[in-house]
Amino acid sequence: MTDEENEEIEVEIMEFTLDEDEIDELIAKLIELKETKSQTSFEIDDENELMINYGEDSECTEDEESGENEE
Repeated sequence: MTDEENEEIEVEIMEFTLDEDEIDELIAKLIELKETKSQTSFEIDDENELMINYGEDSECTEDEESGENEE
């Protein structure tokens, strides 16, 4: 294994609860993301928002993960 493969990545986990309407809204946003392949957002609460970018593969850059790659 290379040093790059052994590198630990720090991940922040956020837990939140959604009601039925919020789940439907999130699903609609994800469908829109799949169709338009453009960035979408979902408001979690008054202080937090989930920014979602479309990606062809499952890996994204550190800039995309941290939200620094905003247009």
